[in-house]
Amino acid sequence: MQLRETDVSSAAACDGGSALQGRETNKETTEHQRPMQQDDVGSDGDPNPGTPSCAQPILDDSTTWEQLPQIELKDLEWVRVPRPQKYGKGEVAVDNSLVINLDDLLRGKLRNESVIRSIIESNEHIRTLSLVAQARSLSEQLRTWAIKQEIDIDGFRGSGREDVEDAAQGSLAQITATIHGPSSSRILETRRFTPSTKSWKGSSGRASVSTFSLTGFASLIRTLFGDHTKALQPKLAVSVELLAETPLISTDTLLLMRKLGANFDWIDNQANSALAVFLHHLSRYQIEYSSAAHHFEKLVALIKPSKLFRDPADASPCTVENLVKLLPPRDQPLTSDPT
Repeated sequence: MQLRETDVSSAAACDGGSALQGRETNKETTEHQRPMQQDDVGSDGDPNPGTPSCAQPILDDSTTWEQLPQIELKDLEWVRVPRPQKYGKGEVAVDNSLVINLDDLLRGKLRNESVIRSIIESNEHIRTLSLVAQARSLSEQLRTWAIKQEIDIDGFRGSGREDVEDAAQGSLAQITATIHGPSSSRILETRRFTPSTKSWKGSSGRASVSTFSLTGFASLIRTLFGDHTKALQPKLAVSVELLAETPLISTDTLLLMRKLGANFDWIDNQANSALAVFLHHLSRYQIEYSSAAHHFEKLVALIKPSKLFRDPADASPCTVENLVKLLPPRDQPLTSDPT
């Protein structure tokens, strides 16, 4: 079938990329017979919807050849086929200049900071890795890797950190005071410097929240999450976007836990409520230890990120419930196994 010149002119209205380029022979050819380029047709075969000037034919059983964008046969000689590249097992080309080994990335063997930074700062790179991981049934491992990029892993080593201007201790004191109302502020202010070995029990026989050493809890929070003084980096938005693509992980939960660990100045009312209820439920386990090291050893099971991102309907009330679910049954001792 002979291709009509009018169809070429029609196709020329679609502005595209540079994979298929026509030779500029004269003004008429340049303006009216530009060959159709690669970006003029989408990956599904439809003309690119990003070019509104291009006619968008409906593809069905009644579509005729004349309705489709046309190019001249002589212009096919200007098709440029990229040089084939050889990739090893597990390698992924995230762009024209960056090839990474996905297996090494997920196993933590890829330690080039500049490469990792370029990945987490690019939505396209994250999306590419997400698609490849999904095809290889590695989505869970990729989510775990993304969570690790978001949470300061060094904060889980149990090393003591300085409480700058008693910010963490003061925040926890305020949260605990809120549980009992303004009248308990004076008691809590006194009790927070009382050694936690002095157990005080209410009439119910259970340890009161005021039994907790708030200094110890402040140290615990710093031990678990660290003291982050820098603002959230762009990688947060990228990681949240990636994690939100799966119903198993809640963006609200991720943001909430990040705020709890990033900087106490970032804690909002929702996070205050969640942490307050969490501490309230901890009281019935009579957890009383005098140092951050003891807290870290006994509560290490509570800091496993994989247990926090499992509820698809994770609104703020569910967030509180999920935190409480991390507690073992009352008749089961807290584990000290960090794995």
